[in-house]
Amino acid sequence: MSALEVRERSWEDTTREEQALIVQANFLVVSHLGLVDRFVVRLLHFLRRWGIEEKMVPAIRLALVEAISNAIEHGNQLQLSRMVTVTVTMGVDKIIFRIIDEGNGFIVPENNATELNQQFADRGRGILMMKSVMDEVYWSGNTLEMVKYRYPSAGETGRYGG
Repeated sequence: MSALEVRERSWEDTTREEQALIVQANFLVVSHLGLVDRFVVRLLHFLRRWGIEEKMVPAIRLALVEAISNAIEHGNQLQLSRMVTVTVTMGVDKIIFRIIDEGNGFIVPENNATELNQQFADRGRGILMMKSVMDEVYWSGNTLEMVKYRYPSAGETGRYGG
């Protein structure tokens, strides 16, 4: 069976071997805030075709809109000539979202909500929000990576649906 044929079938109709395949897609987003929602809606359509659980969609949508908007505004400084690269890697157990802007990067205090809120006052809560709806959030320089597990482990009380 060719990879193209697998793409045209639903996740439930694939064999375990086919499900073990990792799907990876790269997207370039122009640094225009007005395009973020439209891009995220289309990306979620892509993920649904690959069998993403519907109850995960609101959390993923919220985190992606925030992450891409931040990359455009703060990383690329709203410069239309700069792009945001979004890489999605979807496996059997998790989905990884990597957002890379063309800026100089950012430094945020890890795991310290009080310090973060004091430092950024009315701004800077995006990382906290992303951490609250995604299972893992990492950043380094101009790259942000978010992980959402597709199936929580037995006894885990994680943020499966947000």
